[in-house]
Amino acid sequence: MTQHKDMTQHNKKIIPLINLDVNQEGIIQALEGGAHFQNRLQALNIRIGKRIKKISKNPFRGPIVIEVDRSQVALGHGMAKKVMIEIEDKKS
Repeated sequence: MTQHKDMTQHNKKIIPLINLDVNQEGIIQALEGGAHFQNRLQALNIRIGKRIKKISKNPFRGPIVIEVDRSQVALGHGMAKKVMIEIEDKKS
């Protein structure tokens, strides 16, 4: 069962990419989709352990632009909600 609620681990939080703020960075911790989904993201160099930065988001569930290894990639809203990101908890 996929869980999209914020999960806290020590001083770090794991959230879906869609919940990342613009210009916020994090490390990919999980890709919550099937083999085709994971292969598609890996072809775009989006893999577990990679540091990414959210560049922009579009209104009305439009694509989300991220930066990974100095390249910008646009992901659809549905894909972005399946990419789980670890961020530093600012409250610690």
